[in-house]
Amino acid sequence: PLDARARIVAQAREAFAPFLRDADFAALRWPGVEAAIDFWLGFETRRRAEIADIHVEISGRLTLRLADGSDFTLTAQADRIDKLKSGDYAVLDYKTGAAPSKAVVRVGFAPQLTLEAAMIERGAFPAIPEGARVAQAVYVKLMGAGGGDEIDLTWKDASFADVSAEHFARLGTYLSWFRDEANG
Repeated sequence: PLDARARIVAQAREAFAPFLRDADFAALRWPGVEAAIDFWLGFETRRRAEIADIHVEISGRLTLRLADGSDFTLTAQADRIDKLKSGDYAVLDYKTGAAPSKAVVRVGFAPQLTLEAAMIERGAFPAIPEGARVAQAVYVKLMGAGGGDEIDLTWKDASFADVSAEHFARLGTYLSWFRDEANG
């Protein structure tokens, strides 16, 4: 809505009221809060025209059969999953601290969004049909320089879907390896 900034700033002022009485917080930290609000509103404004539906704080679970026949249940609490007007989906995660770099995600050291995407595609989130295609993944960093940052997980050498599939396959391999008592 047109008054979104005023409404969010009012809510933030109420939530931060005890801290705003501290002159240091009010002078040094509050401008960063307002910058994060402005960043987020700009981010939302750019995205909204492409979004058909938004799922926030949605839980999912997916059971994987391991090599030894045992089951492992992968769970997730996705910050946000958007259904795009194209019919595809986007998975988003909000960070107030450091977000993993695209390179760290690519090699598999931060597989949160790639595994959430694999779960989405396999029907792990009840509100989303099995077979849904995840076309986009984004870390949304709030706070910091400029109020925030948007880290779109795209690479020159691989599609997000390929990286997600690779990470999901590796998860099954790793879990099966760790279930084998012969391995340390």
